[in-house]
Formats: sequence, C-alpha cells, structure tokens
Amino acid sequence: MNEHPISGMAQSIMDNINQMADVNTIVGEPIVTPNGVTIIPISKVSVGFGIGGGDFKPATAEEKKAPNFGGGGGGALNITPIAFLIVNNDNVKLITIDRSETSVDKALAMAPEMVDKLAAIFKKDDPAAL
Repeated sequence: MNEHPISGMAQSIMDNINQMADVNTIVGEPIVTPNGVTIIPISKVSVGFGIGGGDFKPATAEEKKAPNFGGGGGGALNITPIAFLIVNNDNVKLITIDRSETSVDKALAMAPEMVDKLAAIFKKDDPAAL
C-alpha cells in the first residue's frame, strides 16, 4: 500500500524540528571565563506542530490516476533561557532566571501596600478611629 501524503508532511516537519533542537539547545556550550569560571546556559525548549489535509473525490478519469489530496502543516520551536550553571573550582551553583511573574503575582505582591493605604483612608474618615 502506498504511503499517504500526510505521512511525508509529518516526517518533513519532524526532521526540520530535530535539526533545530538537539541536546546542545537545552544544555548549551560551556563558556569559560579568563579567571577559570565555567558558565553553562540551560534552556527550556517547547515544540508544537500541526498537520491537516483532506482527500477529494476524483471528478474525472484523469484525476483517478493521481491522488487528490490537499493539505498543509507547520511547526514552531520556542527556546527560553531558564538558568545558568556556574562551576568555579569545587563549587557548583545554579542561578535561575525567574520569568514567571504574572499580573496576578504583581497584584498579590502589591496587596499589603494597598491594604495599608485603604486602612489609612478609612482612619481619616472615621472620627472614632482617631
């Protein structure tokens, strides 16, 4: 049985993604500073791809000779640095890059300050609080 055209598309996308991301993408090449400290970058790699297509009913005898398939696909690769491994003689240290702060995190961090400001406003308006 002949291979379906969508199989070839999937294989092509996966081959291209494999060429872009390998183990050296996640754990980068070590960088040695003049004073002998080694810095190794560490990244997070996210991959996604999609494929779709459809077979069409042949309308003529000529179209019956060749597959009537239409489709397409694509992929994406996202590389995000997340940490650095620092090696200095016998000392090893992992320094992470914190990029996880969201709007909710910022709002929660501001909450104590906002509560203090609101309390101060209510104290000004309440003569019994003085």
